[in-house]
Amino acid sequence: MAVCLLIFLALLHLVGCKSVQAYHPVESVIHGGKFSNAFVEFDDQGELLLPGQITNATAAIKAAGPVLLVGYVHGWKNDAAFDNDNFIHFTNMLAGFAQYLPNKKLKVFGVYFGWRGDPVAFHDPISWTARQLSFWSRHAAAERVAGTSATEAIFSIMQAANANTNSRVVLIGHSFGGLILEKALAQAMVSTLYSKTNTANVKPPADLVLLVNPAASSIQAREFISMLGRLPAAAAPTDTNAPVSTFDSEHPMIISATSTGDWATGIFFPLGMWFSGLPKAFHHYDTNDVFPGSQFYFYRTTPGHNHELLSHRIRITGRLNTTNHATLEQERITIRENFQPRPSRFDFRINDYQYEIQPITNALNQTPYWDMQVPRTIIKDHDDVLTERFTGFVAALLSLSQVTDTNRPLRELNRGQFRRAK
Repeated sequence: MAVCLLIFLALLHLVGCKSVQAYHPVESVIHGGKFSNAFVEFDDQGELLLPGQITNATAAIKAAGPVLLVGYVHGWKNDAAFDNDNFIHFTNMLAGFAQYLPNKKLKVFGVYFGWRGDPVAFHDPISWTARQLSFWSRHAAAERVAGTSATEAIFSIMQAANANTNSRVVLIGHSFGGLILEKALAQAMVSTLYSKTNTANVKPPADLVLLVNPAASSIQAREFISMLGRLPAAAAPTDTNAPVSTFDSEHPMIISATSTGDWATGIFFPLGMWFSGLPKAFHHYDTNDVFPGSQFYFYRTTPGHNHELLSHRIRITGRLNTTNHATLEQERITIRENFQPRPSRFDFRINDYQYEIQPITNALNQTPYWDMQVPRTIIKDHDDVLTERFTGFVAALLSLSQVTDTNRPLRELNRGQFRRAK
């Protein structure tokens, strides 16, 4: 690892290193005709570059009325620049959502969380090598960003949206952005889930959290899934006639989705974490634990490549004959099709294929934290996100989770209903 670090530092000296900068120091909220977007940016130590960006974002969200809030934390090799591919495609997705969202009362509002995911300035072959070797430095940076300031920012924008009870909140994190989102969110959600000891149900602050090709140790997912299984049972609701609307094993609260073609988290991440784990101490989990085995295995694998945690699979159920369209038009078509009602909310369609999401028989993970692998026909590899296929997949997951339903009651988390540790 020391040799790799020296090589990386030498390459950075040759190719140039991006400085820490705020890309949106003046206008951090942009109002478009169909949707709005706000920026919140962090420095390399995890602090807010411009704390006023939170104030601007929350004020705009509250003024918008009921919103579909879509927060996005970008990953490795990206940043918050206007010309960054992630941001461009993110706004394309928001425009598609605004056009075809069944609940027309909701204003689509995006929040793009930016950090120094790409430390390299140029895009020549030497810079490409330096960018790949930035794994360790960017992993460490993501760990720092996933701290108090990120939790403050994420919960501030969720609270602003939830001030209107008709709003919906969706959070998406990709790659190291998935690490940031999961870590910043999970610690605060533990307090929320344990806060009301005398009630059966607690409403989490987000309707759906989507982690895409998360470059995060599966220890984080294991901790959260195990915590869900240990939630204390509470008194039954006094109103037995009240409508039941809960997060359960059929209604996900968190979805971790990893491409089967994601070599970065399937090969490169375990290799990098193997080196990082050499000076650390690990133990074996008790054989009576729901998830037994080596802690080092959970440390060096991501959730999507840890078969102990997988809860669902995506099966191709049919091949369709479709007409080819331009990419942006195809994106609109996939969003529209997957927002429309269908016989089963577990079925969806993207381009030439029909899919079905199925629970894995006898999976150890029986919680609303879904962990699944995604066929390459949907997400080709680690960086293949925010494409027309990906946005159609997100639309399908919003529909499956009933986030887009016009008359859906607010969903709560029912305590004590999941499989417990033995």
